[in-house]
Amino acid sequence: MSYTEYKDLFERAQINGQYHLFVYDIIHSRKGITQEERGRIVKLIFQVYEKIEELEEREYRSILHRNKNMVQGKLKVEKTENGEIYKFDYTGLQKDIMERPDLLEPFYLAGDLYGFTIERGTLTEEQIDQIFEQEKKKLNITQKFHKANGYYETDEYEKGNELYFRGYCIQQLEEMSKKENGIER
Repeated sequence: MSYTEYKDLFERAQINGQYHLFVYDIIHSRKGITQEERGRIVKLIFQVYEKIEELEEREYRSILHRNKNMVQGKLKVEKTENGEIYKFDYTGLQKDIMERPDLLEPFYLAGDLYGFTIERGTLTEEQIDQIFEQEKKKLNITQKFHKANGYYETDEYEKGNELYFRGYCIQQLEEMSKKENGIER
């Protein structure tokens, strides 16, 4: 497919896509982030996800995107002399998931890109951002993030030539976040 065909799929998905994807990319992550800072950011994504799960339970409704092909991500806590370090736990994940990390939910890719997906229309961008910023403040995270969100139509790579695929959306949103925020790495 050509670039314009992917762009057309993206534009259509913004109208028709049923899955609302949010990405967070650490600004200037290559300038150095400690293991503890990175761990707090991993914990942040899981806390945001958990807050949304709590909201689902409280309001008796589904918000987060789940299906049989997605794999629930896990938070790993390692005790150290100085406290705790948080990591994304890949233990026990099947080899095919490691080849398709876009199927993890919430996800953590390329060392500094995090995100998760909700069903379209269940929460607004502003509501998600409010949860994100509240949890970020609680964890005393000082890093800034490129943020973007958008819609996609399928989790199935095989259908990516006719429906806008999750993996393409993650990449597109990462690129858009950096351009829209006007801050390059």
